[in-house]
Amino acid sequence: MLPQRILPLLVFTLLTPFLTAQPNRYGQPYIQNYHYAETGGGEQNWGIAQDQRGLIYVANNDNGILEYDGSSWRIHPVPGNVAVRSVVAGEDGFIYAGLDGDIGRLEPDLSGSLRYRSLLDSICPFMPRRFGNVSMAEVALIIKASAPLP
Repeated sequence: MLPQRILPLLVFTLLTPFLTAQPNRYGQPYIQNYHYAETGGGEQNWGIAQDQRGLIYVANNDNGILEYDGSSWRIHPVPGNVAVRSVVAGEDGFIYAGLDGDIGRLEPDLSGSLRYRSLLDSICPFMPRRFGNVSMAEVALIIKASAPLP
């Protein structure tokens, strides 16, 4: 009786490494992981976006917005060094970011370097300044607040 119970478990265990959940006709995607010490960011990331030029932007929990060009990482700090919860590449070419208590975008300064600029006053002038994180998708802006917003 015992071997009859062990045999299916043994067969399943031996076959599991050869099974794929979603076969891809193009082959396996190339995935590269980066340690946070290499990126310069914190250990936790909340979102990722790719702009029209192919640059990758990462919403980092500890160190602002990370930018990756395929060979090196740059950090774009945000005011108060709060957690960046989401990043979205806009059709206008800007990278928009939702932070804990703020929303803004990366804009070039006079030297051409990207800097974070808050858009809260121009988008939501009625908004109280104490609210939770701001998440963005390509079609929606979600604001988490502890009290009803006006």
